[in-house]
Amino acid sequence: MSVNKLDALEVSGTPEEIGFAIGLADADSIREAVLPLTEFRNAQKFWKGSSYLKSLDAAARSVFPEYVLELEGMAGGAQVEYETLLIWNCRGDLPLPDDAIPESAEHSPEGCTTLLYPAEKGAAAVIAHNEDGPPELDAHCRWLTVSQENGTNFSTFHYPGMLPGHTFSVNSHGLVQTINNIRIDDLKSGIPRHFICRAVLDCSGLEEALVILNR
Repeated sequence: MSVNKLDALEVSGTPEEIGFAIGLADADSIREAVLPLTEFRNAQKFWKGSSYLKSLDAAARSVFPEYVLELEGMAGGAQVEYETLLIWNCRGDLPLPDDAIPESAEHSPEGCTTLLYPAEKGAAAVIAHNEDGPPELDAHCRWLTVSQENGTNFSTFHYPGMLPGHTFSVNSHGLVQTINNIRIDDLKSGIPRHFICRAVLDCSGLEEALVILNR
């Protein structure tokens, strides 16, 4: 049995600099693995240039402009349009059309799962997590470590072209975040979930994170 080695990437700086460095490292993977994905092509076909996508972007810009800058930097580093990465990051917030490609409809409910076994009688809590990302991206993921000017640093499992935070992560305040993916049917325009996940990585503790999640 062989184990695939996970490449590591360390970046630092302003949001734009961090995004650019990630995008530069992800560029080949985005072109070779992300853009050909049926899930991405379906989302792009239906939502590119749409007013709904613009409303998601506007909501992100109004509350989390620093993470928009990060994604814009990522697009610059990867040499793709910002809207391309916005669609990729918002695909879980985009309603699936009735005439969607069958393959996309079949896989739309899928997502990662997290289980927590609470601490008990002196034993440490155990968090178990699996990644259900597209198998086409298996050789394109990284362990990403980010050092920010705001003082909060973090490490996370990273998919190409994605804002950090939607997988499993830990920050320099000891806050651990994993995602238990549950898709809903009554999607409404608002702050895209991956921007919210990214914001949690900058929190100093649970109380601050809950404020963001409950807003």
